[in-house]
Amino acid sequence: MEQGYVALWRKSMRSRIFQNEGLWKVWTWCLMKATYKKKWVTLKTGKGNIEVEINPGEFVFGRNAAAKELKMAPSTVRNRMAKLKKLLNLDIKEDKQYSIVSIINWDTYQIAGKDEEQQLKYEILNPSHFTKSTGIRTSEELKQDSNNDHEIDIKSTTSANIENEVGQPKDKKRTSKGQPKDTNNKDNKKEKSICPQQAILDLYHSILPECTHHRVWDKERKTNLSARWNDKIPSQSGKTDSSQIEFWEGLFKYIRSLDFLMGKKKWQGFSLSWLIEKKKRVLKVVEGFYEDKD
Repeated sequence: MEQGYVALWRKSMRSRIFQNEGLWKVWTWCLMKATYKKKWVTLKTGKGNIEVEINPGEFVFGRNAAAKELKMAPSTVRNRMAKLKKLLNLDIKEDKQYSIVSIINWDTYQIAGKDEEQQLKYEILNPSHFTKSTGIRTSEELKQDSNNDHEIDIKSTTSANIENEVGQPKDKKRTSKGQPKDTNNKDNKKEKSICPQQAILDLYHSILPECTHHRVWDKERKTNLSARWNDKIPSQSGKTDSSQIEFWEGLFKYIRSLDFLMGKKKWQGFSLSWLIEKKKRVLKVVEGFYEDKD
């Protein structure tokens, strides 16, 4: 049995899984069974023992053994694991002799310690990274996350700005020639705002669960999403733009009504990473380019 802890968000009580006590029991059991570090395990098979490597967030699964631990019928365990897979909480890789269960988004909201001692001492510093795997946040909560991101950025930069500009008016900076420069001039380049990456990703996964589930959100995708956020593309109503969380919520709900983007026609290549790769793709969606013309 593994030692240490797993992260369990209080917001999980709002999730669909929590409302089903049997499903909740199986889900928390999966969290506690998953390993927090890469390791090899020995399995007995009909042909002898084999060595299987499992990664953080994974564990070897056997329906009958699980049924004994959970005190459930094997068929019940099978059905509830299938339900968790359908909800995109986990994935199951089946082999002829064994199955490996992978907790989706494990690295996002669980501990990524290198060893047991580090895991036991770990402190969760960013509880805002609450994902689909433990429940769905409301748009108001996501909006608040966005506001908090801006507040943190302002606090972290204020002290440095004061130290660099001691004795100078707040609206003045020095040019390369030492002459004061008016930072309030409209011709100066506007500062880019911080994009709430996780909040938008959570909205996408919760509103469009049928579309590609992004388990990896790399540097390129972050750069593209930040660019679209700062493009300030106006919504169809004109009341919001792409630098507001409400824009993305409305955009994803609108996309849900488009048969072509939802893969109901021949093309099935839509995903958030595809959408944000180019500004014109977001514009074409907003302008109704993908609406059914029939």
